[in-house]
Amino acid sequence: RLYRKLVDAGIATEIEIDNSEHKDRGLFIFSVDMQKGKTARQALNVIDTEVKQIQAGNFKKEDLNRAVSVMRFSVFDELGSNDNKARFLGFYETTTGNFENGIRLLNSLKEVTKADVVRVAKKYLDPKKRNVLFGERL
Repeated sequence: RLYRKLVDAGIATEIEIDNSEHKDRGLFIFSVDMQKGKTARQALNVIDTEVKQIQAGNFKKEDLNRAVSVMRFSVFDELGSNDNKARFLGFYETTTGNFENGIRLLNSLKEVTKADVVRVAKKYLDPKKRNVLFGERL
């Protein structure tokens, strides 16, 4: 949704969203590269609007299914080599204490509901509990 609202709409050239997966709490990061003549404030307004929509449950089940499919595909795509399989298993072994937790997490994505997304968005994407950094490439 954000890609369509930012990149396809001509506000940004790229958007990346990263969730640091660690044993302890990490960061959820939105990174946006702006189109010339557009402002970071414009992108932030779009992100805020979309987050509010998600928190209100204003998204289709098809959007959720597509997001889950993309996430699962990206993990399976990364597991194409023995090196990456070992890295995947080792990551979950060291961060959670059991390599099988990575497999459980991957399988549990199929169980995510719209209510889960709304609950988590309300809990972790609270604009009062965030830091916003605007930067400029020189």
